[in-house]
Formats: sequence, structure tokens, C-alpha cells
Amino acid sequence: MELRSGRRLRRSPPPHGAPSRRGLGGGIDLISALPDEMLLLVLVRLRCVRAAVQTGLLSRRWRDLWTGLTDLTFRYLDPATIKAVLARFAASSTPVSTLGIHLRTRETAYHANLLLCAAALLSPRELVFTLSSSYMGDLDDRIELPCFNCTTSIKLDTERFGVRVADGEFNSLERLSLSGNNNAFSALLHRCHVLRELSITGFDSRQLSLPPTAEFLSLEKLSLNGNIVNIGTMLTRCPRLRVLSATFRGVEPCSIEAALLALEGAVALGLVVSLLGIHIDRGGYNVDANRFSSLLRAATRLSPQEVVVTHEIYGHVTIDLPCFHRATSIMMDLHYNISFTVQPTSEFSALEMLSLSGKCRVLDIGTLVTCCPRLRTLKATVVGNIIVHSTLLHELDIDRDIDTECRGIDIVTPMLKQLQLKVRAGGDIGMSISAPAVEKVLWERWYTGWPLVFGCWSLKRMRA
Repeated sequence: MELRSGRRLRRSPPPHGAPSRRGLGGGIDLISALPDEMLLLVLVRLRCVRAAVQTGLLSRRWRDLWTGLTDLTFRYLDPATIKAVLARFAASSTPVSTLGIHLRTRETAYHANLLLCAAALLSPRELVFTLSSSYMGDLDDRIELPCFNCTTSIKLDTERFGVRVADGEFNSLERLSLSGNNNAFSALLHRCHVLRELSITGFDSRQLSLPPTAEFLSLEKLSLNGNIVNIGTMLTRCPRLRVLSATFRGVEPCSIEAALLALEGAVALGLVVSLLGIHIDRGGYNVDANRFSSLLRAATRLSPQEVVVTHEIYGHVTIDLPCFHRATSIMMDLHYNISFTVQPTSEFSALEMLSLSGKCRVLDIGTLVTCCPRLRTLKATVVGNIIVHSTLLHELDIDRDIDTECRGIDIVTPMLKQLQLKVRAGGDIGMSISAPAVEKVLWERWYTGWPLVFGCWSLKRMRA
């Protein structure tokens, strides 16, 4: 039998004169009798080198079997231990397909640099390196990224640590993901001549700016997350770009709208916006109803497949929910008191998941559901009565509105699996629910006005 790697399965013979292995019930231990490479597949599923080494305690048959692994993942082990294991693999010339190193919060840039140098000697096909450090040492500490000549994928998350790139070319690198203090990413990109996928998550607009002569002739997929100030300029440097994911953080709303306008031309030429994220914080930005509504309309013109909007500025407005024709997922978490209205002519033809949380509310949930023929999951705060008729809905989560009362509930959902209702009402509620396939139900009711009094006790809230 031959594996996908091209290697053939081999059965390791038991030691000479060794008795047949038997399990606790007296039967033959069939697992230990399997070929080495099938046992290695078991160790790979553990996704941790430490757990794989510990299997050697089971029997001699498993001892040192982990040294044949080609996928190595180290989770929060001591750096000295990791370095020793990497040195052992380097000495044995065992090819490493995937190498993942996740360091603990107390480790420093010094420890990270030691392990990256040891990792470079293995030339893994894929590298994942994470340093979530709480170490508050010298702010000038840098992560030294050595050259990985044969590596095709690198995912590097250094949080607050800056990165300095060693001399050399990354001639095989096709996928690169950088998170943290990416102050040297432009120097790295100059050495990645076959890069097809790039993901950058940063916190400072200066870190996401490009040198004047930077061009990415092979780049097909781009993901940017941070203070994006020149995204339009970057697109002009990527002639083969086909898919874009853009998340704006810490950017003035007017600058976000200008950036979205700059993207419209690329979308018209075939660029697909897989994700559009807009995060507005309490940065002193003045966002009134007209500005917020205009921003959402500008987002719709890019036809994103996924939309994520968060808003931390307080206010109270009522606006139309713009129609995202191609979006399959829309998530909005707004501190703004926004009441969304929906036009009966709107059509969310591709929408499967809609989540409106925080302080945003829907004035007419019935019209909204009618405009979403493919909706599977709905989470929203509803003003007034609850009317939901849907043939495909699987999850429904309706929250109460603290300013209005619910007088009626009319739900017809033959495919519904999960139902969660939180309503606020004073008197009786006219209720009709048809959900024959429902499996999980949560019902909560808040009573308005004076609580119901029963002798010496009163009822303000009921949950079932």
C-alpha cells in the first residue's frame, strides 16, 4: 500500500522471541501490530509532539516512533526542549512537512530567535510560529527571521515584537501571513518572488504602507487588517490580484468611504471582495445617521461575500438596511441605537447568516425574512411583533427590545432546529409557533408595568 507521500507501508517485525501482544481483555493487541506508517498517522492526529512522545509509555512498540513524524507541532513547551527535538530531526535528515511552534507568554525574542534558526535548518514546507509574549523587556527587541529557502508557507505572529529579516531570498514562498508589529514586512516581500497569497494584520497605518517601487506580480489573494490608508495604491501594484479581504480598524469613517470608492473600479474589473470589515471605535469620529448610512451604501457597491461591522460610538438613528446582493454572511455589532428598516423590494438573494447584535434593532422582521430566501441563521433584536415565515431557517434567536412590547408571535419554520425567544410584554401574547423539527428551545419573558402578584410573591420574569 502506498501513501500520498509516495512512501510504501512497511510492517516492523516484533523483537526476536517477543511474545504476542495482548490487550487488557486478553485479546491480541491489533493496534500495535499495525505498520509503522499507520501508527504514525495516529500520532499525527494528536497534533502535539509532547503527546506523541508520551505514547512511548504505552509499550516498547511505540517508543521512538514519533521520530518518524513529518508534521511537528510544539505547544507551549520549554524552548530548550523544542530546540533539542529540532536538532534531533535535523541530524536524522527526516523531511519535515509542517512545523508549528507556539510559545508561552513568558518567552522572549531571544528564545524565539533560537528556535527560528533551528527551524530554518529543517527547511519545512510549512511554518507556523506564534509568540504571544507578555514579556516587558527592551522595546527594541526584534525577531530575527532567517531565510527559509524551501518553505512554501509561513504564518508568523509576533504580537508587539518587531521583525528583522535576514539576508537571502525566499524563492519558494507562495503563502505568507504576518500578524503583530509588522514593521519589516515590505523588506520581506521584496524577497518573495512567487508569492501568491498575502495576509497582513497590523495596528499602525505606517506598517501597512508600501515603498514607492514595490510590485507583486504573482499575488492573487490579499488580506489586509488594520489602519489601511493606501489600499487603492496597493491594488495598482498587484496586476494578478483576484480576491481581496479588507478590514478597516482605527480609520476615520470619511477615509474608509474614500478607500471603498477607490476599490469600486477594481471590483468592476473582476476583483472579488471575500470579506469587508468596518470597525469604528471611540476615536472622536463624528458619525451621524447620514454618514453611517452612506458608509454602508458604499460597502454594498463592492458586493462583498461577507460583511462585518462594529460600531462603538453612541447615538440613536433610523436608517434603511442596504441590500448586499452577493453577501452570504452579515454580522453587525453596534453600540449605536440603530433601528433598521427594510424595503419590501430589497433582495438578499445569497444571504445565509444574519446577526444584528448590540443596540441595533429591526423594525419589521417579517419583511426582512421575506427578503432573504436562503437564510439559515438569524439573530436580531425585534421591535414590536415577531413574524417569521421561512422554509429554510435552521437557527432563530430573537432578543427583546427594552423600549417596546411584543403583542404577537407568529413563527412558521418547518426546518428550524434551534429557537431562542426573549420577549418583553405586559399582558397576554397571541402566539402561534409551527416548528415540527425543533430540537432546542429557550423561552424568556419579561413583564412590563407592575409585576404579577400571587399572594405574598410577585413574578417579573419567566424562563423555560
